[in-house]
Amino acid sequence: MHTKVKICGLTRSEDARAATRLGADYLGVIMYAKSPRCVQDEDLEDLLFFIPDGRRVMVDVAIDCDVLRSRLDLGFDYYQIHFDPSSTQLETVRTWSEIVTPSRLWLAPRLKPEESFPEQLLPFATTFLIDAYKEGAYGGTGVKGDWSFFKKLKGICKDKRLILAGGLNPGNAQDALTATEAEVLDFNSGVETAPGLKDLSKMTAVIKTVHAQ
Repeated sequence: MHTKVKICGLTRSEDARAATRLGADYLGVIMYAKSPRCVQDEDLEDLLFFIPDGRRVMVDVAIDCDVLRSRLDLGFDYYQIHFDPSSTQLETVRTWSEIVTPSRLWLAPRLKPEESFPEQLLPFATTFLIDAYKEGAYGGTGVKGDWSFFKKLKGICKDKRLILAGGLNPGNAQDALTATEAEVLDFNSGVETAPGLKDLSKMTAVIKTVHAQ
């Protein structure tokens, strides 16, 4: 199986069409209100129309459990939830897992560089996204992650799928693959001209590079 590509932060139908045509394996739609790439409920149906079944990823931050339940019928295949493990109760994570099932939940714990991976999360999801840390932000910052830390996690998170995010772009995609052996690379700001506006040439370059592996 080739390494997979996720294009995240889509806001325009033309970008969703292009990413799909180029062969992106997953397409992320951010519904976190504080994100500059947030897609409003009234625009969601039109955007998802251009994303094939099996590739649709909802992205949010520390989502309320009732809100998550309300989104089950919107057409998403996977639910990527960013959160701070130090301030999120484990019972909340357990409930997220029960609502969408572990196979559809992508947990993205926000970890400071000195923090170890919270292994108590492992039973609740089959996929974990490891993003770069930036104070006061959850993803989409363009900051490069700690690739050596990611590689070490592969030994801790056995039988789990790990997604690498954080500062990935056409210029470092190959190096990221070599350094981490990630199963999925997640591109957001590194394939944009402005927040939420994807660049066709950059998307083409990263998908070609990753799928060549």
